[in-house]
Amino acid sequence: MPKQVMRIRIIDGQPVEQAQDVSFTASPIYEVIRLFEGVPLFIESHLKRLYNSMQLTGLILDLTMEQVVKAIQLLIELTHMSNTNVRLEIGKVSKDQLCWTLYLVESVYPESAVYETGVETTTYKIERPNPHAKVYRASFTELISVEKIKNNVFEVILVNENGLITEGSRSNLFFIKGNTLFSAKRELVLEGITREKVLEVLAEQDINLIEEDLPSESLHSYEACFLTGTSIHILPISRIDSTYFDSANHPVIIALQNAFKTKIQNDLQQTRRLYK
Repeated sequence: MPKQVMRIRIIDGQPVEQAQDVSFTASPIYEVIRLFEGVPLFIESHLKRLYNSMQLTGLILDLTMEQVVKAIQLLIELTHMSNTNVRLEIGKVSKDQLCWTLYLVESVYPESAVYETGVETTTYKIERPNPHAKVYRASFTELISVEKIKNNVFEVILVNENGLITEGSRSNLFFIKGNTLFSAKRELVLEGITREKVLEVLAEQDINLIEEDLPSESLHSYEACFLTGTSIHILPISRIDSTYFDSANHPVIIALQNAFKTKIQNDLQQTRRLYK
């Protein structure tokens, strides 16, 4: 499981000190939500995806946005930490009983200099089962961790059994050619919240997106590429295996980064009304 920060968590709406990991009978579904000065970013989108994961996995629990927001507020009051990531999990603790829990997780945000150079990545042949459901799988996480260490890279790019690039192990992936973006077909990837917001920016700026098969041998045909995710936002890639990119200086990526920053500020401003 991800490393918990401070041994306190909210379980079914109540604070528990010195909490141990909840003993789920199967892997829980989850969301990782980023906080800015205590305000959860894109909270409505995260909960919408959580409800979708519940439906895909057959879990039924009446959990409202108000309950989640109150739990986040309580966690901040108890830990005095307001610029970090929180993890919300839902799973079975017995045959007929569900539990939800919220806790702070170790949060690593790339330094600003990394956005000016891009990050190095490697490809690895592995598939995420049921990619539309955000479910924690220890074996998958362990395999990816080994690959990262072995290749000394920031992220691992997943390649399926057909040799097609899908996404990052903890991120979504886009390629650029001219003024057009390319990504794997939607059914092959986890529909990340940051990805969703990037698609909104593309529509607003009239930038075309093509979702298609991305053979791993076609990497050299693209001008640039980037990752998206909760902690990284829009992060340029400098290398995938032996193919190098000057992504950090690509004008489309720079424009997307600037537009995304504006979208963050607008969302935080709207979400603050929940705290009044």
